[in-house]
Amino acid sequence: MGRVLRPHIWAATAPIGADAVTHSTGAATGVGAPGRSPSGSADTGSGPDPGSGHDRSGGDEGQQNRDGGPDGSADDEREEPEEHPTRGTPARAPANLGCARRPDALGTTSVTEVARLLAANDAYAAARANVADPRPSRHLAVVTCMDARIDVFAALGLHLGEAHVLRNAGGRVTDDVLRSLALSSHVLGVRTVVVMQHTKCGLAGVTDRELQERTGADLGFFPIDDHAAALREDIDLLTTTPYLAPVTVVAGFVYDVESGEIDDVVRWERPAVGSTGDATLTTP
Repeated sequence: MGRVLRPHIWAATAPIGADAVTHSTGAATGVGAPGRSPSGSADTGSGPDPGSGHDRSGGDEGQQNRDGGPDGSADDEREEPEEHPTRGTPARAPANLGCARRPDALGTTSVTEVARLLAANDAYAAARANVADPRPSRHLAVVTCMDARIDVFAALGLHLGEAHVLRNAGGRVTDDVLRSLALSSHVLGVRTVVVMQHTKCGLAGVTDRELQERTGADLGFFPIDDHAAALREDIDLLTTTPYLAPVTVVAGFVYDVESGEIDDVVRWERPAVGSTGDATLTTP
């Protein structure tokens, strides 16, 4: 297999952001020290003016230099300092910094989210924990919503390598979730499944028709009228799917996006092998 090359991301001394680029000229701003000229020389606005011998600080000595000698005579050979070439305009980046600028379709430059991800990955790859076994060590799978407010690993006290995390809109048990859980349970040793919905979900209180009109997609979106009812529906689907027989415990949670707390709504447990009892569905 050939090597996959990706654009090199140069390190910059200033934070990367949309305001770091002047789109009309391609000159990066906000990089390096304020008041730098294109040549990289610093303009501090005070202290000796390099090459002229004049002091712009306003001190006594500087006043003598501006007015002439100590006797007040004019210094005919004095030259006024040249106006800074970029004063009043954004400072240009030094020529040797790429500053993560990339051409877009219009030929201008922009800092993209993809560039930020790749730059962050450089730091992550250098220090990451290496988990060799693809099987989740806690034999656990979590089905939850794609909502950006849910930090699944932090909320459940999980670490890398301990669980499979399957995410979609609403945290619903769809055909694709069943497909993944078939592999999780038969190939990778998962025995416990948690279905975790959350408060203030975008699928709560809407209908399929409303979502179809809004998106233009003729799909079933599995809207949620009541979390407890939706969790029981999904858990019933999980526990009656024949090929998920290796799964022995299923739990239904509702995560509160404001408090971070979890409501333990429903549990299901498969009877032990050889037992004559039925599976139990309980409300903790």
